[in-house]
Amino acid sequence: MEKVLSVNILSSDYFKELFKYKTYHKVVDEIYNQVDHVEPWMTDNCRGPSSAFCLLYKLFTMKLTVKQMHGLLKHQDSPYIRAEWLEANKDYQAIVDGANIALYQQNFVEGGFSLTQDAKW
Repeated sequence: MEKVLSVNILSSDYFKELFKYKTYHKVVDEIYNQVDHVEPWMTDNCRGPSSAFCLLYKLFTMKLTVKQMHGLLKHQDSPYIRAEWLEANKDYQAIVDGANIALYQQNFVEGGFSLTQDAKW
């Protein structure tokens, strides 16, 4: 996590409010109730870290058990809680971000998005 983001998370009022949640289940409930996107920063004209990243940071501080991690992976209530696809497709050795591959080495005057470069992968 980039330093600017972590500093902003630690100083945010929302993250400080999360101290009252002492259990895994309370934090999962908060994810369900508060998270509507998983970008690191708030959307629109707001400034500051997103609720998703504040809650992610909170989970990092909780020293989750293997059982709790599996609970996050298989959670049925919200796509923001679970990562079911990753669990179901664990045979993959890598996940490739096609948009960034298409932009790889395109940082020059006439450079741009390259579908042919993406197709090579």
